[in-house]
Amino acid sequence: TDAGGQHHAGQLVVQPDREIQRILAGVMLAASIGDHPPTASAMAVRDELVAAIDAQLARLDTVLDTQMDAFNALAAQLELPAVATD
Repeated sequence: TDAGGQHHAGQLVVQPDREIQRILAGVMLAASIGDHPPTASAMAVRDELVAAIDAQLARLDTVLDTQMDAFNALAAQLELPAVATD
């Protein structure tokens, strides 16, 4: 990211999906209130969130599986510590 906050081609940006976090927080709050089981709509939102989280985890796995060696090689050239994925 440059000083203006712009990302450049090929730059990996890892940040949490704010929308997923906001919705998940709301679902967790709703699920914690009351003595009744979750509604069908709450379960549907949960299912959507699980799918979105799984998609993000799959993206992370792809990065870890395909780009870490190159990243660590560049880090070594710059005399920076490597990143361990285990």
